[in-house]
Amino acid sequence: MIRQQPINLPPLTAPVKRSVLLDGHATSVSLEDAFWRALQTEARALHMTPAQLISRIDHERPAEVGLATALRLFVLAQAQIAATRAGDEPRHADHDAPVRHDLPHERRPRLE
Repeated sequence: MIRQQPINLPPLTAPVKRSVLLDGHATSVSLEDAFWRALQTEARALHMTPAQLISRIDHERPAEVGLATALRLFVLAQAQIAATRAGDEPRHADHDAPVRHDLPHERRPRLE
């Protein structure tokens, strides 16, 4: 039998629901605390408020992708970019697949 190496899990928390204002409409998003913290860090790095960053991600995500998913994927992409800049190879489920940051995004139709 092959002995598996232990993995180091980060602190695991249940999703936390927070209200955000998008285009003047209140909505709520549920994310784990680690994602909320990472969004705050990215917003500071971009000289934005977290609400402004979330709004930008909301506007640029495809209509079929939920906001919470888009926020998580944004945080993951930023972590992969940082790891690549640091000389580490980002990890993927498909280890041979390159990270694609150049895929076009369709703008989500605005609800008025």
